[in-house]
Amino acid sequence: MSWFSADSKLDQMAEPLPREELLRRARVIILDDDPPENIEDLRQEGLAIDLIGNTDDVRFKKIEAGFYDVLLLDYGGIGRKHGPEEGLDVLRHLKRINPSLIVLAYTARTFDSSKADFFRMSDGVLRKDAGIRETLEIIEGHLAKAMTVAHQWLAMRQALEGSVQPERLQELEAAIAKAIESPAKSTKVREMLSAMGNAGAEALLSVVLEKIIEIGIRGHV
Repeated sequence: MSWFSADSKLDQMAEPLPREELLRRARVIILDDDPPENIEDLRQEGLAIDLIGNTDDVRFKKIEAGFYDVLLLDYGGIGRKHGPEEGLDVLRHLKRINPSLIVLAYTARTFDSSKADFFRMSDGVLRKDAGIRETLEIIEGHLAKAMTVAHQWLAMRQALEGSVQPERLQELEAAIAKAIESPAKSTKVREMLSAMGNAGAEALLSVVLEKIIEIGIRGHV
């Protein structure tokens, strides 16, 4: 049964996708200089999961641009390009440019109070020594949140904040709702978004829009 109606507000569309479809659509990546032992086990469980060792990897650009939905982020040894605090500086960078990304602090040890911001700013914590069942449960729980219209729309609003007037955001929301109901109207939404001209965020906004429409259509059928 459809949870969508003409009066729906995008930030209220938080119905999770069925597990099979969630695993098919969602993307996870680990940023860790020490490859985890259970990555193949996670793949065998159906997760689409990649691994990079530092921020110099070309796939880091895909994290910035919204390709991945959940990031497991280690603190140290991943490169100092973004600052001396490594994982915390990377986290700050990604939260600023990609509000759609859910970041889990991925660690095998306890840090002192000077690292508290790393955990405070993260969306959750995943211990490296957690068992495969616990690991899968935590990741899937965050993926279920990430792959909702509500989460993606709030991320789009945040990315547009300060550059778009509230009434224009309302027009955009209405247009997206119509595109969910009638996918042929999605071209108009893309044109509207492009005209808003948020320099530097075009790639991310395009990816987020595609996710909103695809997830929304799935809920509308």
